[in-house]
Amino acid sequence: MASETLRFLVQRYGADEWLDAESARERTAARRIPPQIEGMRSLRMQEMTVPAEAMDVAGLSRELAAAPRSPIYYTDSTWTPEEEAESPRRLVHLRTFECESGAAARAQLLQLLAEMQGPALERTDVAGDVAFATRGNTLIAGVSGSEAFLLSNGGAELMDLSRIAAELF
Repeated sequence: MASETLRFLVQRYGADEWLDAESARERTAARRIPPQIEGMRSLRMQEMTVPAEAMDVAGLSRELAAAPRSPIYYTDSTWTPEEEAESPRRLVHLRTFECESGAAARAQLLQLLAEMQGPALERTDVAGDVAFATRGNTLIAGVSGSEAFLLSNGGAELMDLSRIAAELF
């Protein structure tokens, strides 16, 4: 039986429409190439392979049949516009999670949504197969094939991240 938390998340984010494996588009090959964002410079990039259990902050993998079982290739990077490289005012924080399947990536997206505190996220079509964003697209979480992503602002000035999300996913 699903926990109260899982039931709440499924209802809040309409996950009964997108979480199941049958609706998940499978990607044939993993990216394994660090992302590049046009017009931006990477200030920091960290790549690692992490056991799937370590990404299970909300404890959902024990309840979801589609939850990731194999290690996740995780990239955590920070970017700034080229013209601000010396004195950044705007920062973009990008996290990507390459999962073993589209279904596992969708379970990872639900994990990311479970960790959100702050402004409300609503379903959007700005990027990927399934995505959620804040008003103004200052934070976007989604999934594209077997990759889940979280794109957020980190600087003093907020940016609309929809162009970047559409470019990458």
